[in-house]
Amino acid sequence: MNQDIGFKYFIYARKSSEGEERQARSIDDQLALIWKRVRESRIKIVEELTESQTARTPGRPVFDEMIRRIEAGEANGIIAYHPDRLARNSVDGGKIMFLLDTGKLQSLLFENHWFEHTSQGMYMLYMAFAQSKYYTDNLSDVVRRGINSRLKRGVYPGAAKKGYMNHPRTKEIVPDPETFDLMAEMFKLYATGRFGLGFLGEVMFEKGLKNKTGNPLSSSQVQMMLKDPFYYGHFIYSGEIYEGTHKPCITKELYDKAQAVMTNKGKAKAIKADRHAFLGFMKCGECGYSITADEQKGHTYYHCSKKTRRPKPRCTQPYLREEALLEQFRAIMDQVALPEEGLAVFQNEIDKLSWDLNSRDSGHLAEVDSEIEAIQAKVSRLADLYIERDISRAEYTARKESLLSQKIALLERRKKVVDTTGRLRIELMRQGLKPLQDWNSGVAGDDHKKLRELISEVGSNLKLNSRELLWDWISPYCTLASRGVCSDWLGRMDSNHRSRLQR
Repeated sequence: MNQDIGFKYFIYARKSSEGEERQARSIDDQLALIWKRVRESRIKIVEELTESQTARTPGRPVFDEMIRRIEAGEANGIIAYHPDRLARNSVDGGKIMFLLDTGKLQSLLFENHWFEHTSQGMYMLYMAFAQSKYYTDNLSDVVRRGINSRLKRGVYPGAAKKGYMNHPRTKEIVPDPETFDLMAEMFKLYATGRFGLGFLGEVMFEKGLKNKTGNPLSSSQVQMMLKDPFYYGHFIYSGEIYEGTHKPCITKELYDKAQAVMTNKGKAKAIKADRHAFLGFMKCGECGYSITADEQKGHTYYHCSKKTRRPKPRCTQPYLREEALLEQFRAIMDQVALPEEGLAVFQNEIDKLSWDLNSRDSGHLAEVDSEIEAIQAKVSRLADLYIERDISRAEYTARKESLLSQKIALLERRKKVVDTTGRLRIELMRQGLKPLQDWNSGVAGDDHKKLRELISEVGSNLKLNSRELLWDWISPYCTLASRGVCSDWLGRMDSNHRSRLQR
């Protein structure tokens, strides 16, 4: 080792997070072994350099700076754990070899490799660099073949997206029981056109959908998810679309509605979050301005927003205390409420219709299924043409995307074939019972947001005039309201078929 004393060395340690080097020693382990050798040999060290970056491609800033300083004469030796810490590509390996050839680099010391500055040593170093590059190239080929195999099977070759999880045993992408339904709900809410991206992230956060740090999803995160075809069963990899085998979270129809809202941003009106649940929910019956809220002495009062605006004339409508407003909201629900026996009768009739429908469905789907099989056969033939190089990649990608689009349209049509026989009507009936069942269960209670949701299901176009609530019934609740089942509150229709409350 005495011949090494006259040289000036850089210590260089590197670690990469990429898969091909996960088994390599950590930077601390490398440095511990190197410094042990330095202390034993009394080698002169110019500086210790470390870097966390792959050597698979050129462009490591610390390595490049070290080469520049060697060329400038600051040092003429390098100590590293192994040659593959210096280079795994031909460009960086060539730089080391050239510096040795020109004499600017006089010595290389390794903990796990022998080298001396002779023709034999240069040959062994060249072989070590070549072996490192071969290992990296071969691993890339293995990884590429594995990815292509997954793509052919319709398996997304990446980590599970929000709403999904990797099965702990099989590693397959499966629905996450905690977030799968929330992702579907996010698409449904956005497709209504009433939610902006930022506010939608806040709404979903309250329902339990969070980002990796436990915070609400940002606008950009929500937008990225809403634009991802993964959620209706397809996925994009390297610019090409594939038909996935994972369970779709939503339908293609719902996805298209969300894209239409996103394209026409002017139609997506965000509801601002506020602790007052009924802000933006009603209009003033006198001037049409929105109803807002203020707190005075521990109580919340709702009033026309024009009442406090300039210039005059201001709105003359009076304030309404929140407790009085809640009483009128609850009276709306009481007008359409059904006893438990009545709900049970409706539920039994719906279940009977559903059973009859299921028994007839099987005879309506054969034609659509045949078309789907034909499309799938065309996709297979198209793949064969591409493999045989009878068509270009660009033509293959374009034709495949067209066929998959046709297939998803047929799958949606298949669902509609069932709907045309009455399933959609049955589902609407079930949805119509849901607000009444929720009201009977008492889930609204003191939850004003839930009460607002229930009111939105049964009524629309709410206005506040002279402290009285006016609204339009949504069909079929107008029929239920006309029964006059409540003894304390009576519903009547004015000339515009609007409802109002009277004591």
